[in-house]
Amino acid sequence: MCIRDRDIVDSILPGIDTSENKLFSADVYDIIADGNEVSFVVGGSWTDIMLFKSSDNGDTWNKTVIFDHPVDGFVADMPCGSDIDGDCVVDTVQSTDGAVKLIVDAQGTAHVAYGIMRVLDADPTDGSTSFFPGTNGLMYWNENMSAPAEITGALDINGNGVLDAAGVASSYGASLSSFPSFALDPSNGDIYLSYSAHVETLSFFDSGSGMTDSINYRHVYVMKSSDGGSNWSNPVDVTPDDIFAECVFADMGDELVNDSIRMVYQRDFLPGHAVGGNADHSPSGGDMVYLTIPKALNIGIEELSLIHI
Repeated sequence: MCIRDRDIVDSILPGIDTSENKLFSADVYDIIADGNEVSFVVGGSWTDIMLFKSSDNGDTWNKTVIFDHPVDGFVADMPCGSDIDGDCVVDTVQSTDGAVKLIVDAQGTAHVAYGIMRVLDADPTDGSTSFFPGTNGLMYWNENMSAPAEITGALDINGNGVLDAAGVASSYGASLSSFPSFALDPSNGDIYLSYSAHVETLSFFDSGSGMTDSINYRHVYVMKSSDGGSNWSNPVDVTPDDIFAECVFADMGDELVNDSIRMVYQRDFLPGHAVGGNADHSPSGGDMVYLTIPKALNIGIEELSLIHI
């Protein structure tokens, strides 16, 4: 591979080095490039969430802190753990699950979404931290906002005022409402946002697959904004034909919406996942689904409300 003289290789930008943030994990970023315009967002459970934009192909950068993590320069086993108020008593910190997503609209405005996560470093001697997989909520921010706002999450489908779980929540190391994705409609500027969320009324148990508990499924939801992100439509479950299916990792590919919304997502028919030490079941058959959705989102679903747990 030929590297041109003007290419930038292995450059560490101010704000991502260890002077400010020390505990980045893998895949907690998203990047978009269009000619000389380059933008990326980065942020994990123990770091700031930051937007970087360059208009000169990466020669210079403007940095915006979207979320200022309350524990500066956190590393595991700091003397007072996750203390945020100076009393040396550990605190639970609301941060992000690392599933950050970015899109830049036709006016050059960046839009960012990410799942909420609560984290804790309760023991400053064990070299590890904890997270709360039952955390619910999806945050949204754009460059015209002073702070991120929670706009959606896993829904109270039965309307009883609580987020029920016939089984238990699967743990992807992410919020109950996470894995956001964006798309834009160039004809009118509408912004579409998809995410995957816990379904309170839908669970399944199969001892033959290695499951030890009944686990709730996740489905893919889509909502839209017609005013640049100030207001959002009600979320719509766009996977109604796959009722007993786990639908995650949906991606609209930062694409432009024309006659329909288009996405791909991963599907199998056991809730939860089969990866790593937190696996919910043994490996089973799955597939990737390509889905087209009417951009009016008039699929026919009642208004649902967000419940925190």
